[in-house]
Amino acid sequence: MTGIAELVAEVVDYSINQSHAHKPMDALDGWATEDLTYEPVPQRSVDWDSERTPGAVPMPRRIMAHTIDAAYHYADGLAGLRDSVSRAGWGRERMATIADEPESLIAALHAALDHVCERIADLSDHDLDQSARETWGGTASKALVALEGGILHPAWHLGQIAMLQSWRQAEVAGFELVPPGGQPSEFPYPADRARGLETVATRHEVCRLVADRAFDGSPTLSLRPVVASISEAELAWKPFPEIDDPWWCKAGWTQVLHTWSPKLVYIDHALGDRKLQYGEESSALVGGKWGDTDPQRQLGALDRTHEIMLQRLDAATDEDLRRVNPMHIDHPMTGWQAVVCMAQHDSWHAGQLALMRDVAILLHRKR
Repeated sequence: MTGIAELVAEVVDYSINQSHAHKPMDALDGWATEDLTYEPVPQRSVDWDSERTPGAVPMPRRIMAHTIDAAYHYADGLAGLRDSVSRAGWGRERMATIADEPESLIAALHAALDHVCERIADLSDHDLDQSARETWGGTASKALVALEGGILHPAWHLGQIAMLQSWRQAEVAGFELVPPGGQPSEFPYPADRARGLETVATRHEVCRLVADRAFDGSPTLSLRPVVASISEAELAWKPFPEIDDPWWCKAGWTQVLHTWSPKLVYIDHALGDRKLQYGEESSALVGGKWGDTDPQRQLGALDRTHEIMLQRLDAATDEDLRRVNPMHIDHPMTGWQAVVCMAQHDSWHAGQLALMRDVAILLHRKR
């Protein structure tokens, strides 16, 4: 393994083991047995995840099982194997024996992500540009499968697990999950848009692919279409109105602001002038506003922030992307690490916003 394939492996390993913005195991810190079966809307949970089913909210253990299962599915695509070949090594029947054991589920996730990394390590530069057709119908390159399977898909679902854990803790502490006012979102998911194979030949192209895929590359998993699917009432919804902290107990608009505001500051410090801080000055750059529940204005701030990041990325040299920079968080990062970190951050909070939307739909149906 050399060249660009080695870089893709480095990017995925960084996201899994070192990322400052929600590496997978951050979601599972303090995970308890009681967290596994928590239902925000009792007796309304489902077997499947909420990727393609608006209003479907599974228990955390089912989200975890899907995340593990999907990792092997991504690994199959990288290896050119037919669907379920690698998954058989993990075995759905094994899930029944460990579904109520947090430590066993965490170990199984570790093993699944390690397997993805092993498959990436087997790739050559030429392999990355080839279609994962046996598993993915010929619509995705192995470069995309590696980045999505190792970074974006786990982040999307583990963000949901972290949110559900926090909600259960809030309820145990005596706080009540309050339904949103107004009408919930009712929308059809668009079909995944046609695309050619996403090829990568440089560090810049790897960063561009993972950033675009996290932001707007998938109609169900990317941040922008998730935000576009949320109603104004859901943006204004604060699930636990008596709790101000942590973030995932706050209103939907706060979650959206928390996606574009850090991106501005991280990218400015990693690939810009290193002057921006959180606050009105950075918000004014993109027309963002604290407390704004208008979906279109929030989408506008998201779009402008992503454009600024891509402009900085496109203007950066390979040396810029490899240079270690002092950051506002006292955690030095290279330019490419900041871009990948923000892509992972987009996916994490896209999953959480989708979860909030789907819980809101369930609560409305329960009335």
